[in-house]
Amino acid sequence: MEVGLRVVRGPDWKYGEQDGGEGHVGTVVELGEDSTSVPDDCVVVLWDSGIRKTYRAGHEGCFDLLVLDNGICGVKHENISCDGCQKREIEGVRWKCGVCSNFDLCTTCYMDDKHDVTHTFLRLYAPSTESVAVGKRADVREKKAAMGIFVGATVCRGCDWRWDDQDGGAGTEGLVLEIGDWGEDSYGSKATVLWPSLSIKNYRIGHDGDVDLRCIKPSKGGNYYKEHLAVLGKMKGRLKKRDGSGLAAALALGLLGESLLSRPLQRMLVMHQMLEAFKEIVTGSPEDMHVGTRVVRGPDWKWMNQDGGVGHVGTVVKATPEQTVTVVWDSGDSNVYRIGKDNMFDLLVYDNAPCGVVHSTVKCDECKTDAIRGIRWKCSECENYDLCHVCYMTDKHTRYHKFYRIDWPDDKMVLVPPRSEGGRERVQSRGIFKGATVSRGRDWNYGDQDGSAGKEGKVVEIRNWENESGRSEARVSWSFFSKTCSYRVGHEGQVDLKYVTPGLGLVYYKNHLPVLVLSNPALFLFLILNSECPNMIPVCKLWRSQSKILF
Repeated sequence: MEVGLRVVRGPDWKYGEQDGGEGHVGTVVELGEDSTSVPDDCVVVLWDSGIRKTYRAGHEGCFDLLVLDNGICGVKHENISCDGCQKREIEGVRWKCGVCSNFDLCTTCYMDDKHDVTHTFLRLYAPSTESVAVGKRADVREKKAAMGIFVGATVCRGCDWRWDDQDGGAGTEGLVLEIGDWGEDSYGSKATVLWPSLSIKNYRIGHDGDVDLRCIKPSKGGNYYKEHLAVLGKMKGRLKKRDGSGLAAALALGLLGESLLSRPLQRMLVMHQMLEAFKEIVTGSPEDMHVGTRVVRGPDWKWMNQDGGVGHVGTVVKATPEQTVTVVWDSGDSNVYRIGKDNMFDLLVYDNAPCGVVHSTVKCDECKTDAIRGIRWKCSECENYDLCHVCYMTDKHTRYHKFYRIDWPDDKMVLVPPRSEGGRERVQSRGIFKGATVSRGRDWNYGDQDGSAGKEGKVVEIRNWENESGRSEARVSWSFFSKTCSYRVGHEGQVDLKYVTPGLGLVYYKNHLPVLVLSNPALFLFLILNSECPNMIPVCKLWRSQSKILF
């Protein structure tokens, strides 16, 4: 949640016409987390009419508001153009067609019914948040009209006015001529107003949470699908590394010396320093780091054929600081597994490309992919020679050379034996891969796009979810449908399908794969900070002893 968001009444609204009526728009001007007078999980909204009130955004389990526009907060989907209006980069919420390949709409085009309204779309609130499947626009009985400070509205000076008598004096009314961008980082937050003196000036409507105007006579700003908007307070973010992560990582290594394991006061100081350092690196929930990772059974597996059998693949859909993860297997079964709890490790990382791992400056020297997605394999004997995960597992380059495995960008390199010595360790992966027969799964939210519940389709391709995550999208051909449709298989931890008959993936070197552990610095820090002091020392010793942990 951010100040500046433009909102309308939401699912738990109980305040009558306090907003001015259904569809009337307001601006979030204060957050509970930043205020001593507003409860947590609440926000203060200034309605375009000038009324200012507090509303729930998760407080007491209630959600009073929907987000009409977040472009005002600088949200931009870089390199993703709108296929409706052809705008080069989508500002605000992005709408991705779930039927057509690489087809996206901006909010304006989506709400104006561009493209086929019988197609299901995915809503991407921001580049760093999960995509959410919404229903078909054709199934919505009625669209709502957004009303407020839009082109044609009559306005006067508002609560954040700071422009002296530029309007001609208090109480003077003007006409909104245009809604535009305030600089390069706030979209749709500027109102251009014509005053009776014939002067034309620009004013803020949401930029940095400031609203210079009050609406006397609202104008219509277009229609919207109420059921398809994001609920304020329910948008789930993801970890996002920022510049300087390497520096803070080095700081963490320096701080994790013997001092952390000795004097309590010094240990507390060190933890505080670590927390301050990592505040600059990560945002969102640290438990999200592994979400989307594709996994297979690992060294401490004891769960029989709960996964479907040796080599069967699943997806991490939830991780916790208690060192466990929830995995949804491609068969549709789900359970919780240990990734350090009781010093046990049940899983191996089959592929971490679906959770967004990308070595952006490293090219695969075999398939020539510009940026390696997922695990990077670096030859220890050839100069500057790297393979992507697929090329490594399919025995590209000489099998007699040893390789370094690099799980994440800037990770420690782990030397593995040559593939020529690992023939007995090779395992055929099985699951939602090309050739699999599938039906709707855990996160299905596409109506009857498959024909109806229980219908089966065939996976014709596994590919990247555009520039966001690798090998996380399955293209499925349904028997009754002439088009292939896209579904998530790991993208942002979502699994839309389950297999009826598995397909064959990579044949992988089991002993070359990394063990799934809490390997992210923010997650490690989170674990430490949430541990009781008496348990701190054994926890730190355990983590310092894991050779695969790298900050």
